[in-house]
Amino acid sequence: MLRLVRAADGVIRVDITGPGRGAYVCRDPECRERALKPARLAHAFRRPSEVRTESIETAAVGR
Repeated sequence: MLRLVRAADGVIRVDITGPGRGAYVCRDPECRERALKPARLAHAFRRPSEVRTESIETAAVGR
């Protein structure tokens, strides 16, 4: 599982430290694809957010 957080600048990033509101996404590519849709993340973080998938994909592959 990857823990995602919404940074102060509105960008969604992978975060392993745990403070603040977060959302968990599985590492499976199909699961990630569904979870990283803007509407789903906006719901999880209670506001629109920008997703930079490069860092999330890198973290998912790195395990």
